[in-house]
Amino acid sequence: MSFVSFAQNYEDVMLFRALRGIEHGFYIDVGAQDPVEDSVTKAFYEKGWRGINIEPVAHWFQRLVAYRPHDINLQVAVSDGPGKLHLFEVVDSGLSTTDPDFAKQHAQAGYQICESDVDCLTLDEICKSYPVEEIHFLKIDCEGGEAAALRGLSLERIRPWIILLEATAPNSQQPVYMEWEPLLTGCGYHFVYEDGLNRFYVADEHSELDSAFSHPPNVFDYFVRAAEAVARHDLQIAQGDLSALRDAQRVARIESECEQLLASTEYFHSENERREAALVEYRRLLGEAEEREAQGVARLQVENERRESVLAEHRRLLDEAAEREAQSMARMQTERDQWQTDIEYLRSENEGREAALVEHRQLLIEAAERLAQSLAREQAHSEHWRNHVEHLRTENDRKEQVMVEQHQAIVALESMLAVSRRDLAAASEHTMSLSGRLASRDHDLALLRAVIDGSAAQVSLLESETGRLNREVAVRDQEVDRLHGLIQTIHHSTSWRITAPMRWLVSGPSHAAISAIGKMRLKIKKIIKKALTGTAIHVTRRPQLKRLIVIILSPFPTFKERLKRVVTGADSSRPIHSSLATELADLTPHARRVYADLEAAVDKNNRDK
Repeated sequence: MSFVSFAQNYEDVMLFRALRGIEHGFYIDVGAQDPVEDSVTKAFYEKGWRGINIEPVAHWFQRLVAYRPHDINLQVAVSDGPGKLHLFEVVDSGLSTTDPDFAKQHAQAGYQICESDVDCLTLDEICKSYPVEEIHFLKIDCEGGEAAALRGLSLERIRPWIILLEATAPNSQQPVYMEWEPLLTGCGYHFVYEDGLNRFYVADEHSELDSAFSHPPNVFDYFVRAAEAVARHDLQIAQGDLSALRDAQRVARIESECEQLLASTEYFHSENERREAALVEYRRLLGEAEEREAQGVARLQVENERRESVLAEHRRLLDEAAEREAQSMARMQTERDQWQTDIEYLRSENEGREAALVEHRQLLIEAAERLAQSLAREQAHSEHWRNHVEHLRTENDRKEQVMVEQHQAIVALESMLAVSRRDLAAASEHTMSLSGRLASRDHDLALLRAVIDGSAAQVSLLESETGRLNREVAVRDQEVDRLHGLIQTIHHSTSWRITAPMRWLVSGPSHAAISAIGKMRLKIKKIIKKALTGTAIHVTRRPQLKRLIVIILSPFPTFKERLKRVVTGADSSRPIHSSLATELADLTPHARRVYADLEAAVDKNNRDK
């Protein structure tokens, strides 16, 4: 069991370490003050020791009488002679003193001082008055009166084993033991330990106790402070009270749970009766729902047969539309081949002209004559192209009409399909609601869902066929746009622009013919632009076709930009020589010199006129 220390500076721990073998010892406490708090003798009193407590202050003496009934308690002061002493009582503290200087310091520090005269005895007289045989330790704390108290003890017949005294001035660390230490060392006592507040002395005849004071209090003394012991005791009491409270709460909770279980049992009994009645009602409603389901299934079967006939008719119309589209695609292929042949011819013709243009500078007059012949051929070709453009425009209008009719037919089909989907969705929702309420009819409803899924599959096939037709129309539109683009590319080619100065060399009827050709070209350009604009509007209305054309034109950015300017009108008033300087940079040096000579000849011809 741990030693409980009540002393202020562990004085009782050091004394108990030295006097552990004494079972019923005796002590004298001079300046005992409180019997419990900061008491050096409280722990020994609890272990069966007895002694004399000397305290002149009435308040502390009354507490000693109350808490130390087995001790000898004396309300006197101790000095070097009997009589009276003037006591300065520092109220509610252990600082009461007979020294007026110390009392003045305490008053300046704010303490309340009460003065009185008290009886005074010597320690020798007290030991004679009471049957004291042996004193194991003497503790003196007189707040400045330690020297006078020692002078009143002869230390001859009665020799305490251990004497400890307060060795500093009150409330300070200033040492004052030099005044009274010779009184001890001169009477056979030697110093053994100092704790910063007290000094311990051992009688020479008990030097075996010296080893107990070789080191300060530590964990191997197995002690606890009194406040800690009280706290532990209070904690144990509180834990006991808490355990009892928890037991009471546990009993109350169990009783409450029993009451709740009883109420729940009654509720479940009533709820079971209510659910039994509801089950009977649900069974009746189930029979009625089965009858309504049979009627609904019959109606759905009739409706499905009607929709099957409608879907067959739709399929027939789509087949006819596909056949017409195939014929149209065959005609488009034939026309495309013809266009390709013409384009190849024009390309080879233009290449021959470029070669002739850069052949020799000295053949300028002959080149002019050949130019007149070439102009005649160009006129014939322009007439040929005009006829082709008129034919294409007529064919394009016809195809546009066919596409409009096909689009209207597709819209009608899509609306009919949407109606069919809504009807199927309504029927499916009705079927699902019936299946949720009538679990016993799962087999019949599964058959009905299979029929509906078949109809949905057929609708999906129709949508797929419609998408295919749209893609074929997009391919045809793409081919038309490509042919128009090729025509536009020919008229904006480099060879065509380079031969422009030669065409201006001719005057008179040739000049009128060239002007007529220019007007015809403008007319052709307007017709082609109108066709391209209509095609662009058509493509814009079809996002999928528009994305496809953008992908096709991506490798040809120049052609794509030229086509965009023609459609938007940005190229309508472009001069014939607007981009000629840029395109001349692509010619060989010899071709650029020929072109410069031609321009000089044209300027000279204009000045001569």
